[in-house]
Amino acid sequence: MRVFLAMALAASLASWGAAAQQGPSGAVPALTPERQGDIGFVSGGSSLDDRQSLADVAGRYNLHLTFAVRPSGEYLSDVGVTVADESGKTLLDTVSAGPMFYAQLPPGRYRVTVASEGQSQTRDLAVGATGIASQAFYWRQAG
Repeated sequence: MRVFLAMALAASLASWGAAAQQGPSGAVPALTPERQGDIGFVSGGSSLDDRQSLADVAGRYNLHLTFAVRPSGEYLSDVGVTVADESGKTLLDTVSAGPMFYAQLPPGRYRVTVASEGQSQTRDLAVGATGIASQAFYWRQAG
């Protein structure tokens, strides 16, 4: 099931196209790695260039989040992302610039809260010393 979801996400994202998130001048914003405290992260995926840049750096990040709407499969940007450690201390509080968000976290257990258009979702995730913890978050399409 996870493989199918990953393939469906990739196919939908590929069809989304570069025009979806172009700025007013038609230019696509550059992918920019960021830091908050000890946590490095990057987000994007709204354009073909962003998706290629993210693919190039994906292995540097051990937490991968994806944001989309159901049932359309449309991807979301401007999603609030908060990551807290086991004790509840907020380690990261930012807004994703695109439908894909990658972070590099120390191994451990985390509470991830994401928010879009007044709706939030929270999940507890484990990040291991190796591998990648991936999670997709879906919102119902406004009707």
